[in-house]
Formats: sequence, C-alpha cells, structure tokens
Amino acid sequence: MKKGRIFVSLLTSLVIVGSSLTGCTYKGGTPAATGTADSRGGGKQVLRFVYGVDIPNFDPQLANSMVNQTVGTTIIEGLVRMREGKIVPGVAEKWDVSEDGKTYTFHLRDSKWSDGQPVTANDFEYAIKRLCDPKTAASYAYASFYIQNAEEINSGKIKDLNQLGVKALDDKTLEIKLKAPGKYILSVLAGTNFAPVRKDIIEKYGKDFAAAPDKMVYNGAFTMTNWTRQKEVDLAKNPNYWDAENVKLDEVNILQVDNGQTMVNMYESGDTDMLDLVSAAYDKYKKDSKQNVLYYDTGSVEYITFNAKSSNPLVTNVNFRKAIAYGFDRAEYVKLSSKDLNLPAERLILPDISGVKDKFNKEHPLHYYPAKADVTKAKDYLAKAMQELNISDPSKVSFKLLINDAYKTYGEAIQAILKQNLGITVKLDIAPYADQIDRCLKLNYDVACQGWNPDYDDPMTYLDLWITGATQNSAGTSNPEYDKLIREAKSTADQKARGDLMAQAEKILLDDAYVMPYDIGRGAYVVKPGVKDMYRYFVGANPDFVYTSVNGK
Repeated sequence: MKKGRIFVSLLTSLVIVGSSLTGCTYKGGTPAATGTADSRGGGKQVLRFVYGVDIPNFDPQLANSMVNQTVGTTIIEGLVRMREGKIVPGVAEKWDVSEDGKTYTFHLRDSKWSDGQPVTANDFEYAIKRLCDPKTAASYAYASFYIQNAEEINSGKIKDLNQLGVKALDDKTLEIKLKAPGKYILSVLAGTNFAPVRKDIIEKYGKDFAAAPDKMVYNGAFTMTNWTRQKEVDLAKNPNYWDAENVKLDEVNILQVDNGQTMVNMYESGDTDMLDLVSAAYDKYKKDSKQNVLYYDTGSVEYITFNAKSSNPLVTNVNFRKAIAYGFDRAEYVKLSSKDLNLPAERLILPDISGVKDKFNKEHPLHYYPAKADVTKAKDYLAKAMQELNISDPSKVSFKLLINDAYKTYGEAIQAILKQNLGITVKLDIAPYADQIDRCLKLNYDVACQGWNPDYDDPMTYLDLWITGATQNSAGTSNPEYDKLIREAKSTADQKARGDLMAQAEKILLDDAYVMPYDIGRGAYVVKPGVKDMYRYFVGANPDFVYTSVNGK
C-alpha cells in the first residue's frame, strides 16, 4: 500500500522497494522450472517468504502500509484487483462508466464470505462510508476524496454519511459518483482501504475487529489462520472464493525476520521460496551465473522529511533544509547502501508513473536535486542558515534522524555523507517500524527517513500527501499555493491541465524542502525452481501470489 501506505524505510536488509531501471524491468510471472510440491507440506502447495517488518493490522479501512496491501488484498478482495499493472475484475465482474466519466456502476458477481454469507453492494457502501467517516480516524481517508462529498464528510462539513457519492442500488449493483473524471480511479479502488467489510462483524467485535484471525471474515483467495505479531502470518486457500478453482496454493507462510543474513540462510537451506536481494546478497547472486536474478518495478521513493512543527530552529530553517538537500550525495548513498542496485532520486514522482499519453516524467521532465552533491551550493546555504541562527561552527550543527531499527546501517551512511560534505553531526534516533510510523504521523520527531510506495498509477499518489492537514502529511507542511494547485488538479476534467498543475505543485514542494527525495529502489530477487506465476509490480500487492504455484504447474 500504498501501493502503498506509509511505507517508512522498508529498504531494510530484507525487503527491497523501488522503481525500475529502463531495460532492466522483469515483466510477468517468474519462469517455471522443474520442481515438486513442498515436501514438508505433505503434498500441499505451500509458498513461504519473508517480510522484514511487522504487519500493523488487517482492518481494511485502517491499513496504512505496503504489507497491508500485499496480504490484505489476498484475504479481502475489492471491486477490482491490480495484476501486472492492469486492472482486472474482482468482486465486480463488470462496470459501466457514464458519458461524463463521473459515475461508475459496478455489477457484482456471485461471491461469498468465508462464513457462507453473500458479498453484497451494501458491504462496499458500508466500507467506503466507514473509510470516510471522521469517527473511524482512518489515515487513508484522503484516498477517497475523489468521491463526491468524501472530503466534506471527512472534514465534518457534511454530517450525513448518506450524502457520500456511494450507493448500493441493490444487492449486486454499486454506484460511485466522482468529483471529476479520471482514468486512475479504478487503480485507486483496487487499494486495500476500499475493500468490503461486514457491518454485523464489526458491530460484533467492535475495537477488536481484525485483531485476530477469528475476529473477521474473508472473501479473498485466502483466509488467515494464524497471526503472531512480529513473527508469522499463515494463510489458507479459501474454498468460498469465487475463483477458487484457479487458486493453486493450499497455504502461504509469511515470516517476519529482521536479519538479512538469516534470510539468506533460510533461502539457501530451503526454508523459504523467495529471497529479496540487497547489498552484499545482491552482489553475490548477480555474479553467480547459475542464479536467475529477476527485477521488478515498485515505484517507491525514499525521502528525508523535516518536521514543519518542530521546535528545533534548524529544522524549520529553509536554508538549512536546502543545505542538506544539496549536500547529500545521492549517488554515493546508493553505492554504499545497495551496491548501485538503486538509483538516486532527483524528484518525488518516479519514472514508472503514467501521464496523459506517456510517462509523467517524460511529459514533465525535472531534475530538481543533483545525483551528485553540490557541496559548494550546500555550504552557501549552510552558511546562511548558521548566520540566521547565530551558529559559528558547522561542528556545532546537529540533529536527530528518526529511522527504523532495520535501517540502521543506511542511517550510518547518511551520517557519514553529511559529515564529510558539510561537517555536521547526525544522531540516529532508532525506533521499531510500527513506532516510527506512529511518531511520523503524530509529528513526534525532528527529521526522519520515510518513503512511499504508490497506491495507484498516477502522480497524485505522491502529491496529495502533503496538502495542509492531510492525514498522511507526516512533515506537517502547509503551503496555500500548493494546496490550491492540488485541489484544482483534483477537480479539473482536462487531463493535460491536470498534469501541468501537478508538475507545478511538485516544484513548490521540493522548493520548500520539507521533503527531500534521495533514493529510488529497484527490486531484485530470486525464487526457487518450480515457483510459477508470481508477479511483482510497482502498484498493487507485491508480491502478487493469488495464482502462484510452487510445483511448476
């Protein structure tokens, strides 16, 4: 999610996130190879892989991380799904679009929840209203603001939830009215937050809904059979899934391991079926001619945020922020952190994202921050900041950098680069992943390493995070001109004008320098022989294993 979700520093020693490098993108499922079903599964097809961070929760409307997107969409299916970057039918087998592009009518197939109850349009209406309802306090409520009256309801300007542009016309027909037309809306609706939920189940369990596998129901390809926080999630094939006959896996075991070498050992000993490659592991496997290293698009960007609400005068000084932005050597960082697997980020919107007729970055080229540090310019900005703050010696300049515990070695690379180029001190403020998410959303930090995986294939997935008061605005920024451009882009039907508005907004955001992009990830991985039809892409579940098999068939 995104896809993702507040994707805070998931460039760990276990999980690679990133964007593709043109010419190096792997499309499609992993190649089939001769193999047999997992012998430890008693003849069952069992897929096993590792995530390097904890899964915060499984409540669809409260989901806010990439891991939620990956697992969540397989256990609770929405109207549509994303597969290899394309929208495919989910619970909705077809849909109609009005002539003006602002009304979508979804026709639901016959499908069931895991307890045998039918999935209805009312379940979707209830879920989307729940997402928008300010009482839910969903950090992803803003994703619904394309829908008529969603923003007004979430802000409290409209009290009546029935004014939301979502309505069940009957049990099998759902109508969604938009503020403005946009080809990206189906990609938005494929996100976990728009998945259906049952009102009776939520009322039964209250705040404990989705707190354990037996406190929710499922309509996806799998059900959850075990969830041990910070350790393991186990899934089983859902016999009630509408397309169960084409789901080949019997079980999926997702392990949480926070040590890169342990992950490598598990893969090489046959305890997992897939290995994400970073740093030394990537270097090792790419040199091995017997290994088929695969690459994929994820669209993620890592950035440093400066808390606009911070009491630290350094953080709120624009010249200091620009000193960091120009003094940070992105090319050196990706060399140190990923053996040049990743790419320097010179802007926020990444290369894979679609524009009107081509990729957005081709239609609106921008090289805002240099890949190589501009130390002269950075020192000029630093000198201005020091003068304004009455600091005479760069060695006296220091700040705390909030970073998750799995990302420590990369924080040390940031420390070294800024010390070398600017002579300043960065102190690492290390926290567990879940705590880091919480602190960033609550603006309980000074400077932080964060990042984002796109929720849908459109530049807005990176941009509307930063409007004033947005629930995911983890920098606390506020720029009236930026807000105006984003709101105009969201309301116009002219797609070219919309792109121009978003390009202008991106420049304003980068010029304010509260958000400093520095790293584009590039995914690389290997899989065991026999694993077939696993897909990895920059939008949607990553990996997408709904139709995967592990015996080569």
